[in-house]
Amino acid sequence: MSATSEPTLPHSPTIEHRRSRKKATSYQAISRSILLCLLVSGSGFLAAVAKGQTIFHDELEGGAGNWSVYAYPGAPACTPMSYVSTASDLNANHTPGGAFGFKMTHASDRMVHDLDLSSYRTVGLHLSLWYYDAMNLISGDFEAFDLRSPDNSQILGFATRDYPDRPNLYWCRVLSVTGIDPTGGSGYRATTIQRTLGWHCLEIYQLRDLAHLHTADFYVDGVLALHETDVVDTTVNRVVLGLGWSGNPSQTGYVDDITVQAVPEPSVLALALAGIPAAALFGRAASARARSSEA
Repeated sequence: MSATSEPTLPHSPTIEHRRSRKKATSYQAISRSILLCLLVSGSGFLAAVAKGQTIFHDELEGGAGNWSVYAYPGAPACTPMSYVSTASDLNANHTPGGAFGFKMTHASDRMVHDLDLSSYRTVGLHLSLWYYDAMNLISGDFEAFDLRSPDNSQILGFATRDYPDRPNLYWCRVLSVTGIDPTGGSGYRATTIQRTLGWHCLEIYQLRDLAHLHTADFYVDGVLALHETDVVDTTVNRVVLGLGWSGNPSQTGYVDDITVQAVPEPSVLALALAGIPAAALFGRAASARARSSEA
């Protein structure tokens, strides 16, 4: 008996074309999904990458429980800021729809919040807070806000300092620098931004990627106040509000809406941005396959 072979189906170009078009359509669907994530949510996804992950945010609407009175061995005794409401003080709040904030009433007022950075590797920080400048022109009136290391070896901050020999400007503070310190050790540097009455957004960026290892940027209402490139690099994980020095005559103003975010490395942002042309290229390749399969 002769061996018999299994029957084979005849080749059908129409079936092959349909298969190719179906596969190409799947590629196009995938590319559209990628673009949808990157583009449709552009202001969300990419903005989140650009700004970094939020580590801490407090609108002070739920009380003052995230804060404690600042204290460390050898420091002067500090006092708590007043937790106030717009029911009794119209300037107490900045949060849209909110009603509460901190009020500085004594020069010794100082509050602190320690950040938990245990889930992060080496990370730069972005501190943003809203400060109501009451424009108290009493000589020696002094408000201060900063990010600092646990041992106080590095302090990155803002201050308003009303002294007869100093112009009425916003000040920045970089305590430890790698080169010559022109401040005599205090770290305070005058900006060119004039103080004005009302709410102001103060921002500090500590950059720790290899390309910007010693850089810190300071902004007042979105305007660059100081760009420092000789900052001693170290971990800062403490947010401090207020002067905390009873030797000064006064401290005035209000604080609200405090946010700390991780500053992503430029490579992270570049990777996210690279996803857009990559997805577009993937989509174009899928379209080309679809056209060739129809030819």
